[in-house]
Amino acid sequence: MIGKRIKFERLYSRHAQGIFSLAWRLCCYNQHDAEDVTQETFVNALQAYSKYKDQQAEFAWLRTICINIVRGRWRRKQFQESLLDEGSKLENLQESADNPHKAAEVSEELRRVIRYLDLIRPEYREALIMKHLAGLTDDEIASIQVTEVSTVRSRVRRARHEIALLMNKEKNQ
Repeated sequence: MIGKRIKFERLYSRHAQGIFSLAWRLCCYNQHDAEDVTQETFVNALQAYSKYKDQQAEFAWLRTICINIVRGRWRRKQFQESLLDEGSKLENLQESADNPHKAAEVSEELRRVIRYLDLIRPEYREALIMKHLAGLTDDEIASIQVTEVSTVRSRVRRARHEIALLMNKEKNQ
């Protein structure tokens, strides 16, 4: 039991910062949500740790757990509601920008994009978030989504296109 605990503590110390960084990007730079996702990732990992065997792929295993947690949050909409909360990153963008007018424009555009993410197909949304917010490569996304790299590229392209159409539609109304 003590050996398992020490091994898990080492796993945590090696990968906690990387998982937090991934969660932070997947959560649209919301620190509170990223901390929650990181904690939930390691709780889930601890529960499954006795079944885990591949020491070489620890980060990939944790990354998959983290991404699945974020997917679940998107599906439940809890995550999206917290993104639009007054205390979220969007407010911080406004406070930190040099030009208040520009900050308001950026904040409003981010709100629209976040709203539009809910309107596109889940596999497009996931690919786009993993590519642009999490900074994952197309190969990594393909592995997570269990699909071909060309499909990932297509999903990202389609996600951008659908969001652009939604933005143009709103602009023309």
